Amino acid sequence: MKSYSSVFAFIGIMALVIIPVYHINSGEQDYLDIVTKSFQVTKADFNELNMEAWAQIKKKGLSLKELNAVYKVITTSLKINNNPIINDDYDDFISIYQKEQINDGTTIEISLQSFLSEGTEAGTFLGIQVNSNDFETSRKFYHILSQLVSQLNAKTDIGITFIGTYPGQLSEDEIYKKIAQGFAAVNARVVEGINTKELISFSGYTPQCSQYLEVGGKRININMASRYHFLDNKTYIHVGAPLIYQEY
Repeated sequence: MKSYSSVFAFIGIMALVIIPVYHINSGEQDYLDIVTKSFQVTKADFNELNMEAWAQIKKKGLSLKELNAVYKVITTSLKINNNPIINDDYDDFISIYQKEQINDGTTIEISLQSFLSEGTEAGTFLGIQVNSNDFETSRKFYHILSQLVSQLNAKTDIGITFIGTYPGQLSEDEIYKKIAQGFAAVNARVVEGINTKELISFSGYTPQCSQYLEVGGKRININMASRYHFLDNKTYIHVGAPLIYQEY
C-alpha cells in the first residue's frame, strides 16, 4: 500500500515544484536532452554516464566473414581499434566481443552475436555499452550510436542513464523534491512509482520527447530513482531515458 500512497505524496510535491518551470521548456527533445536536463536540475554530483544500444541487425545468423565485415563498420564508426575476441567454437553460434578503454574515463564494450540455428532464435544481435565519467562525452557518443544503428538499418532504443550522488542520507521528502524537480524540468507527468525501504523510483512521460516505450499500454520515456548506500555514506540518484537499464 505504501507504493500507492507514496505516488500521491510525490504528485503533491510535484504540484508545488512544477509551476515555476512549466513554461520554460519548449520544442521536441530526444532522450539525451531530457535526461541531461532532468539530471542537471537535481544538483547531484556527477558520477557516471551509461549509454546502451542493442538491436537485432539481421533476422538470420551471419557467417564469420559476414560478421567481421559488420564489426569493421562498427569499430570504424566508434573510431576504435579492431581487436576483438572471437568465439566460433560452435557450429550454430559465433560471437565477437571487445572492451576498449579509449581514455582515462571512458570505456566501450561491444558484443556481436550470430545465432545460425533455424527458428525464433536465429539472427544477428548487437549490443554496445559506453561508460564514462566525462559528462561532455554524452552528446558525442549519442550521435555516433544513433548514426551507427541507422547505418546498420537497425531499429533500437538507445538507453541513457546519468548517475549522481549526494553526501549522506537524504530524507524521503528531500528525494521526492529532487525527483519532482527532474520531472518538472522536462514537463513530465508521473506514470507509476514505487517506494520501499531500499529504493524510491518513479517513471513518467513527457510529450516534449517523441521517443518512448509502451509498457502495459502506458507511454514511458523517463525514469528517476534513488537509493542510499551505507558503505560510502552517499545517496545515489539515477536519471534514465527511456528507463534505467543498469542495476541500482
